[in-house]
Amino acid sequence: MIDPELAQKHYNAGVRSQEIGDLEGAIRQWSKSIECHPFYALPLINRGAALTFLGNIESAIEDFDRAIEIDPGIPEVYVNRSDALLKKSCYNEALKDCNHAIELNPQLAMAYWNRGCVLDAVGDFEGAIKDYRKFLEIEPLHPQATEVSDLLEKALRKEPFASTPCDEDCLFTETLLLNDDLPEGRTCLPKIILPVAEEHNNTEQFDEEAHEELLSTEHPHIEHNNEPVISFSQMHMLKGHSASIMGGCFGPDGRYAITECTAETACIWNVADGKEICRFSGHEAALSHAVFGPDGTCVASASYDGTIRIWDAETGQEMCCIRPQYDISNDAGINFSHDGKMVIAASRTFESLVPFIVDAMTGSQIYELIFNQKDPSALINIESLCFSKDSRFATIIYSMRGQLSSISIWDYKIGKELSVSTCFPGLLDFIHLGDYTEVTLPNGKELKLEGHWEHVNTAVLSTDSKLIATASFDNTARIWDAGTGRELHYLEGHTGSIDSAIFDHSSERLLTISQDGTIRIWDAKNGNETCCFKSEESYCSAAIFSKSGRYIIAGDMDGKLVRFDSQSGKPVHSFEGHSDNINCLVFSPNGRFLASSSDDGTIMIWDQKSGKQTKCLDYPCYDPDLRLAFSPDNKFFIAATSDYGICIWDINTWNICLEQDGRFNKYSMKKDLMVSLGLGNAVLHELRNGSSMELNSHKEIRNVAISPDGSHITTMSTDGSAVIWKRD
Repeated sequence: MIDPELAQKHYNAGVRSQEIGDLEGAIRQWSKSIECHPFYALPLINRGAALTFLGNIESAIEDFDRAIEIDPGIPEVYVNRSDALLKKSCYNEALKDCNHAIELNPQLAMAYWNRGCVLDAVGDFEGAIKDYRKFLEIEPLHPQATEVSDLLEKALRKEPFASTPCDEDCLFTETLLLNDDLPEGRTCLPKIILPVAEEHNNTEQFDEEAHEELLSTEHPHIEHNNEPVISFSQMHMLKGHSASIMGGCFGPDGRYAITECTAETACIWNVADGKEICRFSGHEAALSHAVFGPDGTCVASASYDGTIRIWDAETGQEMCCIRPQYDISNDAGINFSHDGKMVIAASRTFESLVPFIVDAMTGSQIYELIFNQKDPSALINIESLCFSKDSRFATIIYSMRGQLSSISIWDYKIGKELSVSTCFPGLLDFIHLGDYTEVTLPNGKELKLEGHWEHVNTAVLSTDSKLIATASFDNTARIWDAGTGRELHYLEGHTGSIDSAIFDHSSERLLTISQDGTIRIWDAKNGNETCCFKSEESYCSAAIFSKSGRYIIAGDMDGKLVRFDSQSGKPVHSFEGHSDNINCLVFSPNGRFLASSSDDGTIMIWDQKSGKQTKCLDYPCYDPDLRLAFSPDNKFFIAATSDYGICIWDINTWNICLEQDGRFNKYSMKKDLMVSLGLGNAVLHELRNGSSMELNSHKEIRNVAISPDGSHITTMSTDGSAVIWKRD
């Protein structure tokens, strides 16, 4: 008996399972959908796509063939079948499918990508180049535009095609068949089979409770897997250090791991058998950092003895010793360039911090980067140093006196700072000391602000540097004279703690966000409230003024992002995409783009003219220390956390031009794993489904490293032991 409603529910459940990475669960749900309605094309197409990815090509092609019999007018099914045929090297058949998809929809970018790959594979480079360019013309901001650009460059060099076009991401997200919206005029159930199909089209909203109920319902012939989603087991206990292990990391291919110890040594271990391969001895004080070179053949270590040493990773022999004129800044760390020829570090002089670059083979210093030559002492901290992927530029996260962190891009060959982005413009360093709040300005001047009787949550400087605003647990905000520290205005009206305050770009208005659920706008000249409104359904977690000041963009804890009129407080546009708490918002300097980050693990880029999403970037946005910024020249977009590290995108292409792990690698490169450390314990979390497990083979764990592919974890303890864990 055909049951369209149940078929639709199973289809939606399959989509939901696919979205969280459970392909097998998705296939089970789509199979149930097909059982409930054998003439429903969409689950056949999606199941075929999943089977293609899993390597079951013949079954996938059968599903695509059945879908075409049911409804031959869906262009995406031909694109997906061409991908399966390409994997079988059936080039003529794949080419026919691509051509037919383009006939049905000349703007379907994926059809040009696939056809380009087919032509590439048979040596028709000119045809492939045209199709790759057509894809980039239609979808210049597509998530896989980088891959297509790479294929285009190879085709221009006439290098033979060596991989299939669709990876895990594009296989699903590109086809319209996984979205709630179908091509205009098409219902998800063919009218010729079921005239009432329009009542059951897949534009319906996803029912969270129905989905959970559906997943828990027993169905015949379906095996249920109740084992925990995440499971790691101990492989090896590494013993050999005589003192606390303070840090470590995996090599680039994940086969080796290095641990660094307070007893002046570092060890390299074989991950497969847990045996010590070599030991580096030579430092005269505890090590602060040890990193592999990009090919894994050498290691650089920094120590509190003031030296950096380069070692042979196979023999443990010292290759060179670098002794800067001044002490090493151990907080800044060290890193190799991606070509392995250089090492970047920083030294602490009597006046300031100075990043420098040395030749990795000889140890000789070749470049020095000088910040703020007028006031060298203004540079008080360097958090991170790394190179761009092409080794042409250096990127530095640093703090100047009185300011929070900034991200700087340098052309180190000429010693010139090309771009600097302040992650939280205007935010000031401050400390609340009971009766008063002490604020440090960018020029180093300290002001004592007396008035708040409870803890101050934030202090911010106006754009013209004339005003300071503070927000407090005492339910008030205050505006102060930045020159004298005198209180100018007492802002009263909120009934809950005020979490943040933001000036507009003219410094004439102040926005405050409170735990009472309201957003209020104040005239900074006279302190009067000019507007008060609430986020629609949930507590506002982030808000900013638009560049013109006409609008306010506000995000809430449920992932809703809304543009409000700053005069009336009325909502004028909703940005749909995020599914969890929005934690950071930033505009590009030219006002064209808005970037929003969310606890759902994505950063979304929005076009302000159209209000539409132009890019979705995967990045672990769970860290409360997350920082987003656009460069002042609108050329780069930057995301950084203290744990995951830094990632920089070229805005013109959205290619990643720099990606650098954080110091402690609490996040894996695959972003689905996180290890939290606290009270000497380590807990591993699977971020996509929320499962977790304790890593408890030893105590007093101080550090953790996750291999590049996420298959192994090393925990390191103050008792001198380390444990390698393997994903089951």
